[in-house]
Amino acid sequence: MRLGLLGLPGQVACGRDPPTRAQTAAPAAPAAPPTITAAPPAAAPTTPWRECTEAFRAPMEQRVLGRRGLEALDDRTEALRCVTLQIAGEPAFFVEVIATTGDRQLRLQGVMRVDGEAELIALREAPLSWPQLLGGQAAFETLDLDGDGTDEVLVHYDDRRQVRSSWIDVIVIRDGRLIELAGPPDRARRR
Repeated sequence: MRLGLLGLPGQVACGRDPPTRAQTAAPAAPAAPPTITAAPPAAAPTTPWRECTEAFRAPMEQRVLGRRGLEALDDRTEALRCVTLQIAGEPAFFVEVIATTGDRQLRLQGVMRVDGEAELIALREAPLSWPQLLGGQAAFETLDLDGDGTDEVLVHYDDRRQVRSSWIDVIVIRDGRLIELAGPPDRARRR
């Protein structure tokens, strides 16, 4: 017999059948609490982290200049500047070289292994502006801005000749290439 809301025969309670005996039986013993397992630890980098100190920078500069037949602009300016970054969890050096070959000045950028020997992203020519050529200050910082496990390089340039001339470039790594976002994003330069 079906009982409704008011307990009268023939009524249907909210369109549902009354509970069965199995549904009204005593509740089963409480289930064991779920086991929470910690996520496996992230794999440690296979290469130790190294900051791009003078001990690494100076020999790397000599190797890069020698391999490419380049010369430093002058004795006062470092031809190679570098900063440590992370690519897919592994440390590497982002390098920028400003040097000459004959009467031509050029700027190269790339990514090298922390041993300074192998290029992970080949050094390629990048646009060179007067402040860079004249030894304007550049400060490099790295940060994984988009959370993909590969750092982006933030470059703050400062033209020493002008009090109010400074700018920031963002260099991202995509598909094994460096992409420099200089100024407004619509002026992105691919290399």
